[in-house]
Parts: sequence; structure tokens; C-alpha cells
Amino acid sequence: MMAMVLAAALGCVEVDADRITAGDLARAVPAFSALAAQTPLAYAPAPGSKRVLGRGELNRLGARHGLAVSAAAEVCVARKARRLDRQAVLEALRASLSRPEASIELAEWSAFPVPAGRLEFPRSGLRPPPAADPSRAVLWHGSVRTAEGRSYPVWARVKITVPCTRLVAAETLPAGRPIQAEQLAEQRFESCLLEEDLSLRAAEAAGKIPKRTIRQGGAISRAWLEPAPEVERGQTVQVEVVYGGVRLTTTARAESSGRTGQQVQVKNLENGRLYRATVTGKSTVATIRRGFPWNSAQR
Repeated sequence: MMAMVLAAALGCVEVDADRITAGDLARAVPAFSALAAQTPLAYAPAPGSKRVLGRGELNRLGARHGLAVSAAAEVCVARKARRLDRQAVLEALRASLSRPEASIELAEWSAFPVPAGRLEFPRSGLRPPPAADPSRAVLWHGSVRTAEGRSYPVWARVKITVPCTRLVAAETLPAGRPIQAEQLAEQRFESCLLEEDLSLRAAEAAGKIPKRTIRQGGAISRAWLEPAPEVERGQTVQVEVVYGGVRLTTTARAESSGRTGQQVQVKNLENGRLYRATVTGKSTVATIRRGFPWNSAQR
């Protein structure tokens, strides 16, 4: 709009690309009509501004292309530009967000003129709100990309509300203790963080171990949980013993905890000897691969 007002006031030739072509100048200096209309002659001004080509410069441009141009006056050239339309900004934001359940409130946006082009607001340009206030207005940086591939920065200040259902602790969950199903509840929130993983359900969390204490009413993140060990310290485990070509199955007591693939220490309850074993399954299965014979007496 600013460029249009400027052009009208100064009688400027309006251009809509980053180069001034022979077709553009022919509207003010007919001699340039002898060239192909798309012939580039000079750089256009920035969007929303103007450039004045003096008579000498016009004559030199003509001579460079074999034309005898006798310009009678200077020519003002203005780059077409427009202010961003509210509806266009909202549509671009919604298209990028791709979350139909989200509500976008557009507080303000960049007011400087931009050229015609594709309005884009990539997700990478969205500054996340603080976790304590997920609905706070934040900046979202975008751009207008012209047909020539040039990019002009734009921005919008938005408040995004994303309703969700989150898994919360019905009571305080101590770190290191398996979670029971009755300790969990689902709660509806009016606003959640966009990048939050909200797919966790009670059936998935039950039996897992919190890495840190989760207070009553606190939302539970998948990243805060880890699987319970298949073998726990003090548990009676089934042991497959292999040594010297002999294989036998017996029981022992786990002296440490571990998951599948990890090593734990187990104690032979008959002779009190300790062995290193590899956990191979749920709760009761471990394997001894080397060491003293399992049934050797304690010395």
C-alpha cells in the first residue's frame, strides 16, 4: 500500500520483481519497447521504496542494448508491496501448525510492506512458550518468498491454546518404585505445550519406574519413566548354568538388579558363592557363562 501511494504521488512506474525490465521502462520511455519486454535492465528498489533513474542512466541503459534513447526526464520506479492481511496471516499459521484442535489468537504482526509471494510460517520459527504458561503469547518468525526465490522476513505474535488430556499422578510417585495403576489418573487441560508428548496412557505407565519423584497432581512425561528391571535384588531367579559342556537349571538369589542384556550378581544358596550372570528374560531368567563349577563347595 505504501508503494502504491508513493507511486501515485510521484508518477512512478510500478514493478513486481527484483529486476526492472525493458517492458517496465517502456511505459515511461517508449524507446525501450524495441527490446523484449522481459529483458532485465537494472535492479528494482526494495519493497515499499523507490528508485529514480536519471536521464543519463536511462540513455546509458539504452546504449548498452543498441538503442538510441534520448530520455526527456528521469523515471521513478517503485516496487509493488503490500501490508500483510490478517486473514492471510492466520491461514498461513494454521496451515503450518496442522493441529485442528488448536486455537490461534493473532495479537499483532509485522506491518512493513512486503512484495507479492508465498507467505510461510515454518514450525522452526515458532518460539515455544514457557512450560509454566503454555498459552503465553510468543513470536513466530516467517517469511514471504517471491517467485524469484528471494525471502523477506515477517513475524507474528500469537497465543496458541492446545487442549489435551494428560496422565497425572493421583498420589506422589517416589523415584525408583514401580508405579501402580491405581496411582494414575487422566486429567483434561485447556492448554498444553505444542511439542509435548501426550500419547502416554495409564496402561503404558503402570509398572514403570519414575526417574525422579513426581508430586501428586503433576503431569507425567514419558521421558521421566524407565522400564522396571526384569531381575530385582533379593528376588529368587531361575539360573541356567553352563560350564565345561555341562548345562543345568537351578535357582539362586539376585544380589543386584538388572534388565535384559545386563549383568547381575547372583548367589548360590547351597554354598554361598557369588556368580556374575546375564539377564535373559523377565524376572526369573539369568545365565552363567563362566566361572567356578556351580556346585563347588565354598572355601
